[in-house]
Amino acid sequence: VLGADSVISLDKELINKPKSREEAFAILKKLNNSKHYLISSVCIAKNGAMIWNHTDSSELKMKNLNDDELSSYLNKIETKTLIAYGVYQIEADGLELFEYIKGDKDSIMGLPIKEIINYIKKLKELISNYKTAFNTDTGKIVLEDLKKRSHFYNTTHVKGDAYESAFYECQRSLVVFIESLL
Repeated sequence: VLGADSVISLDKELINKPKSREEAFAILKKLNNSKHYLISSVCIAKNGAMIWNHTDSSELKMKNLNDDELSSYLNKIETKTLIAYGVYQIEADGLELFEYIKGDKDSIMGLPIKEIINYIKKLKELISNYKTAFNTDTGKIVLEDLKKRSHFYNTTHVKGDAYESAFYECQRSLVVFIESLL
């Protein structure tokens, strides 16, 4: 599962997505002629556990716009889009609101695709390395030893030592992971 979201930081205040057009206008008024940061975060989870995340911060300076210009901009955007994506969309007309933007445009738009691609490339490399290592004679012996240890633990261990329990659970998970690659 991949999830991503963003929040605006203005003078140590966190600003979430608006719940109405009126709130969107109020947020734009706060941001007007100000430098702020858009903090975007993305994570990948598997079986309910986060396995990777990335957070990025971009600096944006909004132009000094009058109320009519802010209203004109908001009138170009559907209410459901404002609520779902926030007060500005730089991939559309929102770019005209800014004096400057310093940061990754993909992150500002909500999904730092370059970082996700880099993670997937590293994951593919890791999987390839595991496959190579555990398809050798030594790798097969290590895998069998891990299987025996985790099986012995599961059939003989009396609950108690949390550290030991966690250690063997990690070994069991490692065996499952390695076998899924082979």
